[in-house]
Order: sequence, then C-alpha cells, then structure tokens
Amino acid sequence: MNKFIAFTFLVLGVGFYELSGGSDFVLETRESAEPQVARAQPLETVAPALPEPAAEPVTVATIAPREETPNVQLASFNVNIRDAELPKIDLSKFEAPAPSAPVQAVAEPDFVGTDIRQVTGNRVNVRSGPGTGFEVVAQAIRGDEAEVIIDDGTGWVQLRLAGGQTGWMADFLLSD
Repeated sequence: MNKFIAFTFLVLGVGFYELSGGSDFVLETRESAEPQVARAQPLETVAPALPEPAAEPVTVATIAPREETPNVQLASFNVNIRDAELPKIDLSKFEAPAPSAPVQAVAEPDFVGTDIRQVTGNRVNVRSGPGTGFEVVAQAIRGDEAEVIIDDGTGWVQLRLAGGQTGWMADFLLSD
C-alpha cells in the first residue's frame, strides 16, 4: 500500500511539473513597482426592439348559479331479509371430538430394536416443535436415554424420553 501511495505522488508531481511548463518555464519579472490593474471600460450595447405582441381576444366563461337544487338522497344500508331467505347451516358437522382417555406415563418404555441415543448436553430443553420458537415441554440432563422417533436430517430430532414424554431436540445434543 505504501508503494502505491508513493507511486501516486510521483505521478502527480511529474504531471504538475509538465503542465506548468516543465524545463521551459520562465519566471516573469516586473520592471515597475506599481501593480498594474486592468480597468473596465463601459460597454454600450443596445438591445434590438422586440415586436409588440398582438392582442388576442379572450373569452371569459361565467357560471350561472343554479336556480333549482336537485333532490339528493344519501345512500343507506337497509336490510329487509326474512328468516326464510337465510341459509340454514348444519352445525352437527362441527361437533368437537370426544375427549380421549388420559395418557399414562410408562415407567420404562420398551426400547428393544429402536434408535436409542444419550443426551450429551448438561441441561437440554425438549420442545413441542422443531425449533427454538416452540415451547419447552420437558428437560433432559446429560446421560438420559431417548428413543429417536424422527430424524429427517434437518438438525432437529423428534424423540421420546424414558419418562414417556415426546418432543423435539437439536440433534447435536445427542450421541450418535
């Protein structure tokens, strides 16, 4: 960078030297001690006369006041619908499903033939969905075993803890 700056100053210096006359430059000396001042001479100029614009007739429009005010009625919303014209909606299609039996926690889930991994983080949040924006449903500590339900390679794994709770955890917090 320093070489570039030095080269730039060199080019600018040579350019200034050449533009100011180079080696042919001769310093002029003045013989009189009085400074010479250029005096301005008054300049008399006459502008050519412009032709007078021709007068054109101007038409003025006048608006006569209305003698009669029209009958104006403002818009209004008036609904006259009879009950017979309203569509009938069958609400039986929208019934709430019957509540299922409460889920009981299993003391030790059967992990035979499944993908079992251990938690490698000290205290890890298990979330309701694959991301930190989801609520925490449980916590796991280092060494807890978990059954992997879904590992789709997105960085989040759905798992079931030994207590029966299911949720999502970042895959880097689990052993391979």
